[in-house]
Amino acid sequence: LSEISAIVGVSFCQTHPDGIQLLMKLSHDLKIAKEDVLYHPKIYIFSDQKKKAVFIGSSNFTYHGFYENHEANILIEGLSSEKVFTDIESDVQKWKSSKYSFKSDAEWLKEYTERYRRRRAKPQILLLGLLKQIGMFT
Repeated sequence: LSEISAIVGVSFCQTHPDGIQLLMKLSHDLKIAKEDVLYHPKIYIFSDQKKKAVFIGSSNFTYHGFYENHEANILIEGLSSEKVFTDIESDVQKWKSSKYSFKSDAEWLKEYTERYRRRRAKPQILLLGLLKQIGMFT
């Protein structure tokens, strides 16, 4: 790949901070979707000067998303100039606008990482409390 451009959704603190940090290093154009807008599409665009290939579907950009889970995706291939690709690119550009996303920095990532860790700890604490209530853990 010669360049990576990405929009990442972080609603409900589901996106692992390590993945965001890696994209911050690799991407020339990483945008974070604003949290007041649920950003959940999975669109993967690959292109050269003449052709494009676009995957659209349910797969997260993870090993399990592409190899282990039961997911549904569609692959569209063709010339970059075809209307389907210009329409997809137009929609992606909308999501990259300041109305829907922002450019992250180290301070934002630090704050998000802390929120992510707190959110991940809550289910474990709730589960431990439940196990104590039913006498399975003392």
